[in-house]
Amino acid sequence: MYKIILADDNPLILRALKKTIPWDRLGVTVTAEAEDGASLKKKLKEYKPELLVTDIRMPGFSGLEVAKYLKEQGMDTKVIIITGYQEFQYAQQAVKLGVFDLIVKPIRDEELIRVLQEAVLQLDQEKRAQTIRRRLVEENQTYREKIESADKIVEKQVLVGLAHGRIERKDDLPMLKGKKWFYVLARVKSQDPSIRRETILKLREYAKGREPDVICLEIRENQELEFMFFVQKEDSASMAKIRLKNNLLDMAAVVRQEEAAAVCFAVSSLSNGLENLEDMRNQAVRVMRDNFFTAGEEILFAWRYETVQWKQEGSIIQDLDRFYRFAEDPEEGETSEKIGELLSAMEQEAGGNEFQIKCLVSELCMNLYRRLEIGKKADQEDNPSVNQILSEINGLADMEQVKRYLEGFIQSLQSQSQKQNRYENPLAGKTVRYVQKHYSDPNLSLTGLAETLNVNASYLSRLLKKETGMNFIDLLTETRINKAKQLLEEGKRVADVGLLVGYKDYSYFYQVFKRVEGIAPTEYKRGMGKG
Repeated sequence: MYKIILADDNPLILRALKKTIPWDRLGVTVTAEAEDGASLKKKLKEYKPELLVTDIRMPGFSGLEVAKYLKEQGMDTKVIIITGYQEFQYAQQAVKLGVFDLIVKPIRDEELIRVLQEAVLQLDQEKRAQTIRRRLVEENQTYREKIESADKIVEKQVLVGLAHGRIERKDDLPMLKGKKWFYVLARVKSQDPSIRRETILKLREYAKGREPDVICLEIRENQELEFMFFVQKEDSASMAKIRLKNNLLDMAAVVRQEEAAAVCFAVSSLSNGLENLEDMRNQAVRVMRDNFFTAGEEILFAWRYETVQWKQEGSIIQDLDRFYRFAEDPEEGETSEKIGELLSAMEQEAGGNEFQIKCLVSELCMNLYRRLEIGKKADQEDNPSVNQILSEINGLADMEQVKRYLEGFIQSLQSQSQKQNRYENPLAGKTVRYVQKHYSDPNLSLTGLAETLNVNASYLSRLLKKETGMNFIDLLTETRINKAKQLLEEGKRVADVGLLVGYKDYSYFYQVFKRVEGIAPTEYKRGMGKG
């Protein structure tokens, strides 16, 4: 329904117009009436009608002034002026001001209805035309956006192909014309695959928000992001490096705050054009591969690390043999120092290469496991699988995590070996191993364990006390808290650790941890440098 305002200083005429014209059939509703110019002006502002029927002579606001006012306000109201023969010259001026039609008094209903029908028809046509124009504009905009999006996708595919050496040089990419750039690799330092994935997605989101200065090229295996960082043409090389460093530090701060993860960037030399895109990517890959695992910095610049030459100091075999002998009969308090010495030798042997270092660590762990004869004395189901050990090592993010992992691994092997050797009753060893395997079950209890082992709960409790010096609760608590410390050292969130080691209630976990260790879990994690 279209809105109409009726304006006349004669209330009888207004009443007649309302009653004699079939407004509903015309698709029009009378929104307001006005008997003077001031009232009409106010209601025009308020209702913004599509139609207006007004007398040419309104007190304080004539029909001509109405038409002029509507034109100045940019309103498309169709104005129908009622006029007398003696005012026809004024009506001609009104036509120039854009009135829709004139009706000469006395008003005949059929004539006013005809004019209103024509006005409604024109409104309908304008409405349809406006809808079509809007749709065309939207479709045109969508079409342009699709073309731009397709162009960006093609350009990115070309860049990826060039960077990987899959296609030959292409000079007609407008995004690179006259621009200088760095090739950047980002890798997340976390053992948790879900954290790595979420952090990489967060980095991509951050980078996309800075297009076209940053172009994300691809995500590799959910743990690495590759992108090109463009700098201002007028920037010197020094200023470009400063801008890049500030942006990368901002990105690192964002993911550190939102995802509680550390990220490392490898940056190529500054370049331009496409002829050396593959070389620059290879340079960044090389820097990341050779230094990510051993360097402590968040940003690895090629111009700094490409000059580093690793010293090859002979075979690692002798270092491994010495460590095996130490592990079989360790001196108290020297394990951490010996591990540090061995890892330094591994770095030299592997030239800083992450894959080679992890291979050496894997070999070390498997040989230690066999040399300490854990597999021969434990139930087969309690043995960690080769795949499990390899998976844990593969998830390590840097040399500090390797060191802590080896310390925990060796301590666990030695502890398990000692416990297996000292239990006179096989049932005691089986009970301890069961607790070590199922500590994360919040419902683990002495009664349930006794039922599982098909023994009397009281007898099992006395046996544990005799063989281990601890009752069941103490054994379970020690196991859980030791595992909690390991998880905190690996960077797990304090709020999650309690659940992971079998405590449903965080406050109870907090109390138990503080009672056993003397400090709160948050303080323990902060002391490990993970807070």
